[in-house]
Amino acid sequence: MNYSIQILRGIAAILVVVYHSAIKYDQYYGGGYSFELGIIGVDIFFVISGYIMCMIYSKKTLILADFLNDRFRRIMPIYLVLTSVAYVAYLTLPGLVNSSGGHTYILESFILWPVDGKFLIQNGWTLSYEFYFYLIFGFASLLFGHFFYSCILILILPMIFSYMGFNWADGFLTNTIVYEFTYGIIGFYIIKLSRNNFVSLFLITTFSLFLLWTVDSRAGSYGVAAFVIVSLCSRVELSRVDVVRYEGLLLLERIGASSYSLYLVHTFTLVLFAKAYWLYVSVESLYLFMVVLCSSSIIVSWYFHLLIEKPIDVFLRKYL
Repeated sequence: MNYSIQILRGIAAILVVVYHSAIKYDQYYGGGYSFELGIIGVDIFFVISGYIMCMIYSKKTLILADFLNDRFRRIMPIYLVLTSVAYVAYLTLPGLVNSSGGHTYILESFILWPVDGKFLIQNGWTLSYEFYFYLIFGFASLLFGHFFYSCILILILPMIFSYMGFNWADGFLTNTIVYEFTYGIIGFYIIKLSRNNFVSLFLITTFSLFLLWTVDSRAGSYGVAAFVIVSLCSRVELSRVDVVRYEGLLLLERIGASSYSLYLVHTFTLVLFAKAYWLYVSVESLYLFMVVLCSSSIIVSWYFHLLIEKPIDVFLRKYL
């Protein structure tokens, strides 16, 4: 296990939670507060996905059916559980789901079909891109003999769709954010092939400057920053002993282990605890509000990870 990447997963999840907590505070108290930097948590997750897929399948053969089954089993079960919960809430208390407005798609929410509106779990749009990447990654290995060719497909497909005038689901197929998975793949090979830290730093810097020069939109800003963070972090070698020795690292490693649960569950805990804070806490403090929401999200998601996510995963690994 790469503990540095696991810890970075925890940090990325916390950034997303903090970002959404600030939005909740603004909804209840106003003031225009935001934590825009937290957006980068999603970009870090995308780059990590590319990196981890390479790390896994550079050591074993990718069999497409097994690969897709593994990815489905990892992502969909708890997503479907929580989407079902959100659907019940949508039917009974619709004001609690996507309270910021916009059309909510039901069937598409369950199958992660890209839409030009919102899912029942709004974060689901990122999972649509994850599966898009997995399909390209898997089929590139099947068709061309190696998953690295997915880099070429990921880079040229948005250009082709844009040239053809595709504007499906709010530009899903033309969105260059999908490039960020490629950044993770390239970052993996930079670290793997570099002989020392100086060479790694030189290649990371050179590639980053190239991206800043050639790529616009989010993939050319937050995506580049995420590439640098993931690449440098992956170069740091931490052992289990190192992690256990420092309580802060151990906490982040555990948050990283439950980061997927945190990413999904916090959309529920923020709604509930924000409402509770507004009703029962008389202190109008941005920092206290965010501490309460973030800490409660981390705690609830950890128990969700232990009591629901892990048992489901163990069961499916045994029978699927």
